[in-house]
Amino acid sequence: MSKKSEIEFLELLDSIWSQKIKILGISLSFAVVSYFYSLTIPNEYASEAKVIVVTDSIGKQLEASSLGIFNPFAAPGASSQSFINEYLKSRDFFRQFSKENNIDLLVLGLLDTEDKSEEEILNLIFNPSAREEFESLLSDIPFLSIHGAFNSLIDIKSDKGYLQFTATTPNPIVSKVLLDIVIENLNLFFKTKDDKEANKAIEYISNELNRTNLINLQNQLNNLMAAEIQTLVLANIREDYALQYIDKAFIPLSPSSPDRRIYFYGALLVGLFSSIFYFLVRRYIYLISEEET
Repeated sequence: MSKKSEIEFLELLDSIWSQKIKILGISLSFAVVSYFYSLTIPNEYASEAKVIVVTDSIGKQLEASSLGIFNPFAAPGASSQSFINEYLKSRDFFRQFSKENNIDLLVLGLLDTEDKSEEEILNLIFNPSAREEFESLLSDIPFLSIHGAFNSLIDIKSDKGYLQFTATTPNPIVSKVLLDIVIENLNLFFKTKDDKEANKAIEYISNELNRTNLINLQNQLNNLMAAEIQTLVLANIREDYALQYIDKAFIPLSPSSPDRRIYFYGALLVGLFSSIFYFLVRRYIYLISEEET
Protein backbone atom coordinates (compact mmCIF):
# COMPACT_ATOMS: atom_id res chain seq x y z
CA MET A 1 0.00 0.00 0.00
CA SER A 2 1.45 3.38 -1.02
CA LYS A 3 1.89 6.24 1.41
CA LYS A 4 -0.77 8.24 -0.42
CA SER A 5 -3.25 5.37 -0.06
CA GLU A 6 -2.45 5.10 3.65
CA ILE A 7 -3.07 8.81 4.10
CA GLU A 8 -6.38 8.62 2.22
CA PHE A 9 -7.48 5.64 4.31
CA LEU A 10 -6.58 7.44 7.53
CA GLU A 11 -8.47 10.48 6.30
CA LEU A 12 -11.55 8.34 5.70
CA LEU A 13 -11.28 6.86 9.20
CA ASP A 14 -10.83 10.32 10.64
CA SER A 15 -13.89 11.59 8.76
CA ILE A 16 -15.97 8.68 10.09
CA TRP A 17 -14.74 9.31 13.65
CA SER A 18 -15.65 12.97 13.34
CA GLN A 19 -19.22 11.93 12.59
CA LYS A 20 -19.43 9.46 15.52
CA ILE A 21 -22.21 11.37 17.29
CA LYS A 22 -24.36 11.43 14.18
CA ILE A 23 -23.62 7.76 13.45
CA LEU A 24 -24.57 6.81 16.99
CA GLY A 25 -27.73 8.92 16.79
CA ILE A 26 -28.80 7.36 13.49
CA SER A 27 -28.11 3.83 14.80
CA LEU A 28 -30.11 4.42 17.97
CA SER A 29 -32.93 5.93 15.93
CA PHE A 30 -33.10 2.79 13.79
CA ALA A 31 -33.07 0.62 16.92
CA VAL A 32 -35.76 2.59 18.76
CA VAL A 33 -38.08 2.71 15.74
CA SER A 34 -37.61 -1.02 15.17
CA TYR A 35 -38.26 -1.79 18.84
CA PHE A 36 -41.47 0.23 18.92
CA TYR A 37 -42.55 -1.45 15.70
CA SER A 38 -42.04 -4.84 17.38
CA LEU A 39 -44.46 -3.72 20.11
CA THR A 40 -47.23 -3.60 17.49
CA ILE A 41 -46.68 -7.29 16.64
CA PRO A 42 -48.93 -9.60 18.71
CA ASN A 43 -47.17 -11.89 21.17
CA GLU A 44 -47.06 -15.61 20.38
CA TYR A 45 -46.69 -18.20 23.14
CA ALA A 46 -45.23 -21.64 22.42
CA SER A 47 -45.98 -24.62 24.62
CA GLU A 48 -44.07 -27.88 24.17
CA ALA A 49 -44.68 -31.51 25.06
CA LYS A 50 -42.28 -34.42 24.62
CA VAL A 51 -43.56 -37.95 24.11
CA ILE A 52 -42.20 -41.32 23.09
CA VAL A 53 -43.99 -43.86 20.93
CA VAL A 54 -44.91 -46.84 23.09
CA THR A 55 -43.47 -50.04 21.63
CA ASP A 56 -44.45 -53.47 22.93
CA SER A 57 -43.70 -57.02 21.96
CA ILE A 58 -47.20 -57.07 20.47
CA GLY A 59 -46.13 -55.26 17.35
CA LYS A 60 -43.20 -57.62 16.89
CA GLN A 61 -45.44 -60.62 17.33
CA LEU A 62 -47.89 -59.35 14.74
CA GLU A 63 -45.17 -58.50 12.25
CA ALA A 64 -43.58 -61.93 12.74
CA SER A 65 -46.93 -63.55 12.07
CA SER A 66 -47.36 -61.53 8.83
CA LEU A 67 -50.36 -59.79 10.33
CA GLY A 68 -48.67 -56.42 10.63
CA ILE A 69 -51.77 -54.75 9.19
CA PHE A 70 -53.16 -54.86 12.70
CA ASN A 71 -50.28 -52.74 13.91
CA PRO A 72 -50.85 -49.04 13.04
CA PHE A 73 -47.08 -48.47 13.04
CA ALA A 74 -46.26 -51.20 10.52
CA ALA A 75 -46.69 -49.09 7.39
CA PRO A 76 -44.03 -50.13 4.85
CA GLY A 77 -41.08 -47.77 4.68
CA ALA A 78 -42.40 -45.50 7.41
CA SER A 79 -41.41 -45.23 11.06
CA SER A 80 -43.94 -44.86 13.84
CA GLN A 81 -42.83 -41.27 14.39
CA SER A 82 -43.25 -40.23 10.77
CA PHE A 83 -46.60 -42.02 10.66
CA ILE A 84 -47.84 -39.99 13.64
CA ASN A 85 -46.46 -36.80 12.12
CA GLU A 86 -48.27 -37.37 8.83
CA TYR A 87 -51.49 -38.44 10.53
CA LEU A 88 -51.47 -35.36 12.79
CA LYS A 89 -51.29 -33.13 9.71
CA SER A 90 -53.91 -35.09 7.78
CA ARG A 91 -57.37 -33.78 6.96
CA ASP A 92 -58.94 -36.98 8.31
CA PHE A 93 -57.44 -36.48 11.76
CA PHE A 94 -58.63 -32.88 11.97
CA ARG A 95 -62.09 -33.84 10.71
CA GLN A 96 -62.43 -36.47 13.46
CA PHE A 97 -60.60 -34.34 15.99
CA SER A 98 -62.95 -31.34 15.60
CA LYS A 99 -66.20 -33.25 15.12
CA GLU A 100 -67.52 -33.01 18.69
CA ASN A 101 -65.86 -29.85 19.98
CA ASN A 102 -65.12 -26.23 19.06
CA ILE A 103 -61.50 -26.64 18.05
CA ASP A 104 -62.32 -25.09 14.67
CA LEU A 105 -63.54 -21.94 16.44
CA LEU A 106 -60.41 -21.95 18.58
CA VAL A 107 -57.93 -22.15 15.70
CA LEU A 108 -59.82 -19.41 13.84
CA GLY A 109 -59.60 -17.15 16.87
CA LEU A 110 -63.38 -16.85 17.22
CA LEU A 111 -63.59 -17.99 20.85
CA ASP A 112 -63.04 -15.30 23.47
CA THR A 113 -60.20 -16.85 25.50
CA GLU A 114 -58.66 -13.65 26.84
CA ASP A 115 -58.23 -13.58 30.65
CA LYS A 116 -59.85 -17.00 30.96
CA SER A 117 -58.55 -19.89 33.05
CA GLU A 118 -57.68 -23.32 31.67
CA GLU A 119 -60.94 -24.73 32.95
CA GLU A 120 -62.97 -21.92 31.36
CA ILE A 121 -61.22 -22.43 28.01
CA LEU A 122 -61.93 -26.16 28.14
CA ASN A 123 -65.59 -25.41 28.86
CA LEU A 124 -65.70 -23.17 25.79
CA ILE A 125 -64.10 -25.82 23.61
CA PHE A 126 -66.54 -28.55 24.65
CA ASN A 127 -69.66 -26.40 25.00
CA PRO A 128 -71.99 -27.01 21.97
CA SER A 129 -73.87 -23.75 22.54
CA ALA A 130 -70.65 -21.74 22.12
CA ARG A 131 -70.74 -22.25 18.34
CA GLU A 132 -74.36 -21.23 17.76
CA GLU A 133 -73.56 -17.59 16.96
CA PHE A 134 -70.84 -18.63 14.49
CA GLU A 135 -72.79 -21.22 12.46
CA SER A 136 -73.48 -18.88 9.54
CA LEU A 137 -69.87 -17.67 9.51
CA LEU A 138 -68.47 -21.21 9.60
CA SER A 139 -70.61 -22.25 6.66
CA ASP A 140 -68.74 -19.68 4.51
CA ILE A 141 -65.25 -20.83 5.55
CA PRO A 142 -63.83 -23.76 3.54
CA PHE A 143 -62.78 -26.79 5.56
CA LEU A 144 -59.30 -26.67 3.99
CA SER A 145 -58.82 -23.13 5.31
CA ILE A 146 -59.70 -24.21 8.84
CA HIS A 147 -57.44 -27.26 8.51
CA GLY A 148 -54.62 -25.03 7.29
CA ALA A 149 -55.10 -22.71 10.28
CA PHE A 150 -54.83 -25.72 12.61
CA ASN A 151 -51.64 -26.96 10.94
CA SER A 152 -50.08 -23.51 11.27
CA LEU A 153 -50.48 -23.70 15.06
CA ILE A 154 -49.06 -27.21 15.58
CA ASP A 155 -45.54 -28.39 14.84
CA ILE A 156 -43.97 -31.77 15.48
CA LYS A 157 -40.29 -32.76 15.37
CA SER A 158 -38.87 -36.26 15.57
CA ASP A 159 -35.14 -35.79 15.04
CA LYS A 160 -34.09 -36.39 18.67
CA GLY A 161 -35.42 -39.90 19.20
CA TYR A 162 -38.69 -38.68 20.63
CA LEU A 163 -41.62 -36.59 19.40
CA GLN A 164 -41.65 -32.93 20.35
CA PHE A 165 -45.03 -31.28 19.88
CA THR A 166 -45.23 -27.50 19.84
CA ALA A 167 -48.36 -25.35 19.81
CA THR A 168 -48.02 -21.62 19.21
CA THR A 169 -50.94 -19.23 19.79
CA PRO A 170 -51.49 -15.69 21.10
CA ASN A 171 -52.72 -17.12 24.42
CA PRO A 172 -50.31 -19.16 26.60
CA ILE A 173 -53.09 -21.21 28.18
CA VAL A 174 -54.63 -21.99 24.78
CA SER A 175 -51.24 -23.29 23.58
CA LYS A 176 -51.08 -25.72 26.50
CA VAL A 177 -54.73 -26.81 26.22
CA LEU A 178 -54.44 -27.36 22.47
CA LEU A 179 -51.45 -29.67 22.89
CA ASP A 180 -53.18 -31.65 25.64
CA ILE A 181 -56.24 -32.23 23.45
CA VAL A 182 -54.20 -33.11 20.35
CA ILE A 183 -52.10 -35.74 22.12
CA GLU A 184 -55.15 -37.12 23.92
CA ASN A 185 -56.97 -37.53 20.59
CA LEU A 186 -53.97 -39.16 18.93
CA ASN A 187 -53.88 -41.70 21.75
CA LEU A 188 -57.64 -42.18 21.45
CA PHE A 189 -57.35 -42.83 17.70
CA PHE A 190 -54.76 -45.60 18.07
CA LYS A 191 -56.53 -47.07 21.09
CA THR A 192 -59.89 -47.20 19.28
CA LYS A 193 -58.29 -48.54 16.09
CA ASP A 194 -56.48 -51.36 17.90
CA ASP A 195 -59.54 -52.15 20.00
CA LYS A 196 -61.76 -52.60 16.92
CA GLU A 197 -59.18 -54.53 14.94
CA ALA A 198 -58.29 -56.78 17.88
CA ASN A 199 -61.97 -57.65 18.38
CA LYS A 200 -62.35 -58.44 14.68
CA ALA A 201 -59.16 -60.51 14.71
CA ILE A 202 -60.26 -62.47 17.80
CA GLU A 203 -63.62 -63.24 16.20
CA TYR A 204 -61.95 -64.34 12.97
CA ILE A 205 -59.33 -66.49 14.75
CA SER A 206 -62.03 -68.13 16.90
CA ASN A 207 -63.95 -69.10 13.78
CA GLU A 208 -60.81 -70.48 12.15
CA LEU A 209 -59.94 -72.50 15.26
CA ASN A 210 -63.35 -74.19 15.08
CA ARG A 211 -62.80 -75.07 11.43
CA THR A 212 -59.34 -76.62 11.55
CA ASN A 213 -58.01 -79.82 13.12
CA LEU A 214 -54.36 -79.22 12.21
CA ILE A 215 -52.29 -78.98 15.40
CA ASN A 216 -49.62 -76.65 13.94
CA LEU A 217 -52.20 -74.27 12.58
CA GLN A 218 -54.10 -74.32 15.86
CA ASN A 219 -50.92 -73.44 17.74
CA GLN A 220 -50.22 -70.51 15.41
CA LEU A 221 -53.78 -69.27 15.71
CA ASN A 222 -53.63 -69.57 19.51
CA ASN A 223 -50.45 -67.46 19.55
CA LEU A 224 -52.17 -64.85 17.41
CA MET A 225 -55.18 -64.97 19.69
CA ALA A 226 -52.98 -64.34 22.73
CA ALA A 227 -51.34 -61.34 21.02
CA GLU A 228 -54.71 -59.88 20.08
CA ILE A 229 -56.08 -60.37 23.59
CA GLN A 230 -53.00 -58.59 24.96
CA THR A 231 -53.61 -55.72 22.53
CA LEU A 232 -57.24 -55.57 23.60
CA VAL A 233 -56.33 -55.51 27.29
CA LEU A 234 -53.76 -52.74 26.87
CA ALA A 235 -56.15 -50.69 24.73
CA ASN A 236 -58.64 -50.71 27.58
CA ILE A 237 -56.39 -50.22 30.60
CA ARG A 238 -53.48 -48.03 29.48
CA GLU A 239 -54.09 -44.28 29.48
CA ASP A 240 -51.07 -43.34 27.34
CA TYR A 241 -51.67 -46.09 24.82
CA ALA A 242 -49.52 -45.04 21.85
CA LEU A 243 -47.85 -41.86 23.08
CA GLN A 244 -46.28 -41.75 26.54
CA TYR A 245 -45.26 -38.42 28.05
CA ILE A 246 -41.66 -37.58 28.78
CA ASP A 247 -42.58 -33.99 29.55
CA LYS A 248 -46.16 -32.73 29.55
CA ALA A 249 -47.31 -29.47 27.98
CA PHE A 250 -46.86 -26.35 30.10
CA ILE A 251 -48.22 -22.82 30.22
CA PRO A 252 -45.40 -20.59 28.87
CA LEU A 253 -44.55 -17.60 31.05
CA SER A 254 -43.04 -15.42 28.34
CA PRO A 255 -43.74 -15.02 24.62
CA SER A 256 -41.65 -17.00 22.15
CA SER A 257 -42.08 -14.31 19.50
CA PRO A 258 -41.48 -11.65 18.54
CA ASP A 259 -37.99 -11.51 20.05
CA ARG A 260 -37.76 -7.76 20.58
CA ARG A 261 -34.05 -7.94 21.34
CA ILE A 262 -33.44 -9.13 17.79
CA TYR A 263 -35.46 -6.21 16.46
CA PHE A 264 -33.51 -3.74 18.61
CA TYR A 265 -29.97 -5.03 18.09
CA GLY A 266 -30.58 -5.97 14.47
CA ALA A 267 -31.80 -2.46 13.66
CA LEU A 268 -28.91 -1.00 15.67
CA LEU A 269 -26.39 -2.84 13.47
CA VAL A 270 -28.26 -1.92 10.28
CA GLY A 271 -28.29 1.72 11.36
CA LEU A 272 -24.59 1.60 12.25
CA PHE A 273 -23.40 0.13 8.95
CA SER A 274 -25.85 2.21 6.90
CA SER A 275 -24.72 5.48 8.48
CA ILE A 276 -21.02 4.57 8.12
CA PHE A 277 -21.59 3.68 4.47
CA TYR A 278 -23.45 6.97 3.92
CA PHE A 279 -20.68 9.10 5.41
CA LEU A 280 -18.00 7.16 3.50
CA VAL A 281 -19.80 7.69 0.19
CA ARG A 282 -20.35 11.35 1.00
CA ARG A 283 -16.67 11.80 1.87
CA TYR A 284 -15.60 9.96 -1.30
CA ILE A 285 -17.80 12.18 -3.47
CA TYR A 286 -16.35 15.24 -1.73
CA LEU A 287 -12.76 14.11 -2.42
CA ILE A 288 -13.56 13.36 -6.07
CA SER A 289 -15.09 16.81 -6.55
CA GLU A 290 -12.02 18.41 -4.94
CA GLU A 291 -9.68 16.61 -7.33
CA GLU A 292 -11.72 17.71 -10.34
CA THR A 293 -11.53 21.35 -9.26
